[in-house]
Amino acid sequence: MRVVLVWPDCCLLNGAWTERKVDSFWVECTSEEANTKVLPLAEGKIVRAFFPRHYDDAGSEKRFFLVAKDMSSVQEMAWYYPYAGQWDAYCPFRELPQEVHIADLKELENVIIPLSLRGRSFPS
Repeated sequence: MRVVLVWPDCCLLNGAWTERKVDSFWVECTSEEANTKVLPLAEGKIVRAFFPRHYDDAGSEKRFFLVAKDMSSVQEMAWYYPYAGQWDAYCPFRELPQEVHIADLKELENVIIPLSLRGRSFPS
């Protein structure tokens, strides 16, 4: 699974805007990874919706999740969500300095968010 973006102090949790804030990550995975590594761990926590399918250049289907660092929220999202025009100049997503690859969502606990990313707009 691939992590490129973070939403520091995310307040979109379990499909609702909340007062609570948790650092959350934009996780890209294959359908197989989603079915075997994301959905089973997120049972009872996931908010799912139907989105247009997205395929990479090799023809593999990709799925995207907004995952709270503490695993309290796992939301399947449309691939374009971090890039949508709805944000104007206030997009909350930040690009990590280096792409992170994880085998399990629990590894998100160990991803360090540089202080320099807090308060900056995406793209950098």
